[in-house]
Formats: sequence, structure tokens, C-alpha cells
Amino acid sequence: MVADPYRIIALQNTPADCQLIEQIFNRDEFEIRTFADARSFIQYMRIQPPPHCFLCDLEMGKENGLDIIDKVRKNQRWTKVAIVVLAEAVNKKTLVSLSQFQIKGYIVKPYQPPRLFNEVLKAMGLEVVTQKVPVKRLKSKG
Repeated sequence: MVADPYRIIALQNTPADCQLIEQIFNRDEFEIRTFADARSFIQYMRIQPPPHCFLCDLEMGKENGLDIIDKVRKNQRWTKVAIVVLAEAVNKKTLVSLSQFQIKGYIVKPYQPPRLFNEVLKAMGLEVVTQKVPVKRLKSKG
């Protein structure tokens, strides 16, 4: 097990989506925690340390993904967390709203697992890999 795995939290609208994300990040370098309902995630966020990356589905049924991201950004401990949004469609108005929250990227569903994997690595400032090799931090510029 890696000494300090990269922590990823995912809030998805179905248990099947949660399982897929768990499979994608099922590597020693990652500690993944998934939620299929916003209420459980909000409770978790209030007491747990922030992750390296938060994956948020915009279509959460009862909850609006933008409202959830707003709560994340208003939590002082989570203000700097890299956020990647997943959505079936993203219109111009939604993109403008997302830009206010300084998200690191968005992916339109359905997506290819390697694309999501690489997008999350980029959001966390990690080197994008194409094979199953250990991930490395990018050297800071300057």
C-alpha cells in the first residue's frame, strides 16, 4: 500500500456509477470513497478532511449538483479541493455557473473510463499515464 494515497471522493446519482468509479480508481495510489446521495456526502464533508479531488454528478435527483458544489466551496477546509464535474449535458449557462466555482474539468456522460482517470489526474496535478504504472507528481514551475 502506498504511504499517502491520493484521496478521491465521488458523489454520483446511482450506485452503479459509484461502482464504476471505484473500479476505475482501484489502485494502490488512490483511496476512493463514493456516495450515491447528497445528504450522506454533506455529513461526511463536515467531519472528514478534504480529499485531493471531488467528482460530482450534476444530476443528483433531489439535489442540484451546482448547489452541492457551492456547499463544498463554502466549507473552509474544502475550498482548494480540485473538482471534476460529470454530467449528461452541460449548457452554456451551466458552464458559466461552474466557472464561478473554479472547477478543474468536466466530463460528459457516458464517458470512457481512461478519459475520466486522466482528467482526475490532471485536476490533481499528477502526470497523465497511459499504462498501469505508479503515478507521479508534476514538478512545480518556478
